[in-house]
Amino acid sequence: MSLSDIQGAAERGLIVRSVALSILLYDYSLTLTDEIDLFWLQEKPWTLATCLFLGSGSDDVRQKWLLFETFLGTLNTWAVQLILQLRLYALYGSSRRIAWFCGVLFFSQVLLITGLVIRGCYILIVSKPVVGTLVHGLTFCVIRDPSTYSWVYWTLVASFEAFVLVLTLRRGYQYCYQQGSPMLTNISPTLLRDSVTYTLIIGLVYFLNIVLSFTSDSNIDIGGVVGFTLPGLMNGRMMLNVRRVFETHRQFPSSPSQISFSNTLQVEENVEPIAFSLRYL
Repeated sequence: MSLSDIQGAAERGLIVRSVALSILLYDYSLTLTDEIDLFWLQEKPWTLATCLFLGSGSDDVRQKWLLFETFLGTLNTWAVQLILQLRLYALYGSSRRIAWFCGVLFFSQVLLITGLVIRGCYILIVSKPVVGTLVHGLTFCVIRDPSTYSWVYWTLVASFEAFVLVLTLRRGYQYCYQQGSPMLTNISPTLLRDSVTYTLIIGLVYFLNIVLSFTSDSNIDIGGVVGFTLPGLMNGRMMLNVRRVFETHRQFPSSPSQISFSNTLQVEENVEPIAFSLRYL
């Protein structure tokens, strides 16, 4: 890469990070009121659901930072995937078979990605080093070329969430033709709707990252920022939607954080235990 290419890559990376941070801050300003009402003012505010909610929205300085930043993004991705598994577990009526199957696949993916991130960043640092470049009087760290392993990383993430989507669609099909099934509750349409919408949108983002992994410049930096930011943002909204189903006495019909279809569902007293536990996890 020439000096001008490196400068362009650094500037694009700064712009994308600035835009991502601005979107996160703006979204947080919209959801703060609902977050306080639906999470922090509950009887048990510090639960697994709260930790996942916070974790899914979080986001040798030069060389070490690359590995650190990648792991932060990966932890965010795993928190999102744990949320998706809990939603799927609820949809399938506390099925242990689904829990074990998803759990084995998830932890297999965790091991593969952990090794991949360590190996990928090492190759990136040694063979394709991070270069400090002077741009407008400041020093930036940019990547000379995309990592050889980056497409594998995004393929693993996309494959796991595609598997979750298939199981979700299967449950949606059953829901359409088995409306009276005792395993289905009034929260199921919300879980189905948001999970399918999320996976389709994020699937396009992951596909974009796979394509960018084969480009010759540092456009991979752009896809990575979007791929780590958007899933956490959307999952935060989905968790708020689930809380709204239970908090029927505290609905916010005009809430700016409610970006999906209006929710007119009512929760019955015989809600299945796992679905009800989504509120108290």
